[in-house]
Amino acid sequence: MSGDRLVRLVYADEAGISNPKQEPFLVVASVIVHADQKLTAIERHLDSLVNRHIPEESRANFVFHAKEIFLGGKTIKRDDPQWPDEKRFAIADDLAAIPKKFDLPVTFGWLERKNFPVTFEYPDDMSAHDRAIAEHTSAFMSSAMVVEHWMRQHASNEVCVIIAEDNERSRKFIRDTQRFHQDDSYSWTIDPELRKHFPFRKIKQDPLFEPKRKSSPLQIADFCAYAFKRHLMQDHRYDRYVESFWKQVVYFESADFSKRPQLSGKHAQTPLRSRPRRSRGPT
Repeated sequence: MSGDRLVRLVYADEAGISNPKQEPFLVVASVIVHADQKLTAIERHLDSLVNRHIPEESRANFVFHAKEIFLGGKTIKRDDPQWPDEKRFAIADDLAAIPKKFDLPVTFGWLERKNFPVTFEYPDDMSAHDRAIAEHTSAFMSSAMVVEHWMRQHASNEVCVIIAEDNERSRKFIRDTQRFHQDDSYSWTIDPELRKHFPFRKIKQDPLFEPKRKSSPLQIADFCAYAFKRHLMQDHRYDRYVESFWKQVVYFESADFSKRPQLSGKHAQTPLRSRPRRSRGPT
């Protein structure tokens, strides 16, 4: 890779991609991992959480999914006495603590689906299917832009590759859009404002798409995206989890990436509670 040493892997996953009436916000979370220094430790920690929380007969190839933790699924069943709220919320607390525990930068790209797009118009004949792909890609690229800026400031001699949760519907469009923003032959080469962001210099190659698997940091991105989506929906039962990783969130609206970002917008004006509710989580 042009003499650069690849030591950062970026794990990206989305939440809120289904029915817009049920999912008013679409969020992509990206978690930046130093492959040499932290990847193995994170994988071992995820394995330890499986051993701590999941019955032995269900551990083989088990993968944490935030939706299953909160709403129930194949293994973690919400109405099963074996999975009381306290047990499920303890899993969520452990996952929410991982970014701080391992000092992992987290970036978000998100949009309110009813207001998308704001800078261009859809073709009149655009299908709901294609609109959902465009929404997913927009949130993905917003998150990737923050990754690019963080890498420029904090890993100037390094490059990264994005590993995304596989989504057959959006895979090609995301890949093609990222390639476009890596190309140095487009108009941003002469536009000083665009040139601040593009072309990507730190994000190399095409994004890699893979399903979640046991020990994969994609599980961390999945959890962060889901919890932040619920926070944007003003569901304060999730504040306790967002608060756990919020100091790890970075953004590019300020030159100082060490500052904790402030949420903005109609659905995010209220700051996170300084003492989030801990007596009871989402039900």
